[in-house]
Amino acid sequence: MRVLIVLAALTLLGGCAVGWPDTALYEGIPQPEGPGSNSTNPADRPTNVMLRQRTQRLFPAGSPEAPLLDWLATQKMSVRRYPDQDGGVRGSGVRYLGSWPCNRSVRVTWTASSTGVIETITADEGDTGCF
Repeated sequence: MRVLIVLAALTLLGGCAVGWPDTALYEGIPQPEGPGSNSTNPADRPTNVMLRQRTQRLFPAGSPEAPLLDWLATQKMSVRRYPDQDGGVRGSGVRYLGSWPCNRSVRVTWTASSTGVIETITADEGDTGCF
């Protein structure tokens, strides 16, 4: 009986291991820290620092939004855009990683002006839930 419990626990924990997809966003970035990594300040985690720097380097404030939207699609992210009060947009691209019992996500969020120019952009990854 103990053997079955140990095997079940290992199977569940094995489902928590999440690797990066094979796309340009993640190239050269350390693997996600795993369940519980949100216990430290997420903005300071090396993975988030590198994701944020990469997106800000590729799509800096002042650049057009359209290439960002195309790029997010190649990263297999689900993109949503919402109008804001100033006539611009707030956008997010999300990709969920992993599977039950633990999920993680990578998010790119930005704002753009009414003329389609990026004003702010950031990216991060983190837990979306572990049973």
